Amino acid sequence: RLLCLLPKVGPVAADKISKAAREAEKAQGRGMVRALRADAVLRRVPESAKDDFNDLTITLEDMLEGLEAAKAKPGPTGPAPDLFVAASDARSIKVARTPAETVRVCIEGWYGGFIKTIFPDWKDREQDLQGLIGFASKFEDVGDLVAQVALLNGESSDKKAEPEEDMLRLTTIHQSKGLEFPIVFLLGCADGLLPLTRAIDEGDVEEERRLFYVACTRAENMLFLFAPRFAVSGEGYRPLDPCRFLEEMSPDCYELADYAHRRL
Repeated sequence: RLLCLLPKVGPVAADKISKAAREAEKAQGRGMVRALRADAVLRRVPESAKDDFNDLTITLEDMLEGLEAAKAKPGPTGPAPDLFVAASDARSIKVARTPAETVRVCIEGWYGGFIKTIFPDWKDREQDLQGLIGFASKFEDVGDLVAQVALLNGESSDKKAEPEEDMLRLTTIHQSKGLEFPIVFLLGCADGLLPLTRAIDEGDVEEERRLFYVACTRAENMLFLFAPRFAVSGEGYRPLDPCRFLEEMSPDCYELADYAHRRL
């Protein structure tokens, strides 16, 4: 899947690169990541994709060295501010990283640059990726993180192609435009999430207000708005204020319920 993100690399080309890498791995016995540097693999990479492919291999090698160091000598260190600096350092010394720091290296490296060139809404995607760092910070061991992600992915894959009548539908606000549902649960109604921190900092929350309106009007009968009190990021927990758009609504339009101290 990563290879298909490279310029001029489709499923056929990606399959050829992967096949060459597997053959190089068997011949060298050094693992798939390091096999990507083999001449036989590089010959399969389109000329227009070689620079991006090189950056990708640097990212993967850096992450691999961090994981190997974590296995040999666990212990968190500060994340390198720049991926390519981290990759250079990794050649001389292996730096053990926490799961959150490992994810951060990937996001701030090749993939972070990739989304800026491909997606017009890259700032929103970047903020979503910061949430992934927060999720990774809950784990002390990369193996536990990978196991949890695999478990969640397995649960998703086991679902039937045709959803059952009593099954929840998870969607974004953008994807829900034009749709209506009997009951809607809107998550993340807090400043910094809705509206986004970027919109608040830039003093332009009108588009966020329109999105809030779209989300609320998807409900036919009942609407539940959830305002978290804290958010988890790479820096730990940070307090959140309720969404400012809630203050613009008449108290007669809703009922307040506090579930903070209840077990659901």
